Amino acid sequence: MKRLGLFQFAGFRYAVPLPRLLRVVHRCRCFPLPRLPHGVMSVLVDESRLVPLLNLHELLFAHGAAATSADYVVLIESEAGRIALPADTTSRIVPEAKGRIISLDETDAAAKSGEFHYQRNRFAILDVDNLIMSLLQTFGIPEVSSPGAGGIND
Repeated sequence: MKRLGLFQFAGFRYAVPLPRLLRVVHRCRCFPLPRLPHGVMSVLVDESRLVPLLNLHELLFAHGAAATSADYVVLIESEAGRIALPADTTSRIVPEAKGRIISLDETDAAAKSGEFHYQRNRFAILDVDNLIMSLLQTFGIPEVSSPGAGGIND
């Protein structure tokens, strides 16, 4: 049975599949360094690694959120490495069967794989790897492709 972590930041509700979720940290010390790239609110140190705290509003909606800090930080492991997402509140971890998953078509958002409807609330299910790819594209880094396809790994 699949499980999802449910969170909210600046009015945006989102869900993260449990296998990607490392932990949730309350009142994490984050550093809003100068000249951070679009989509990155600040950085934090986790297990001697710098981890970017992503601005979901900039990445998903093309505008920044009014909030610049978060009460909670959700640490996630992606194919590209560790990232952090902000959260004002943490709802809970719930089995997929407790709600209803609605698939989105490709035009809705590349960083969302669907919606999870739970207790009269809708949570965007984040596709963490596509979220990272959209962030890398803002830096001008090409998408990593499979071996033999003429990508950067060949």
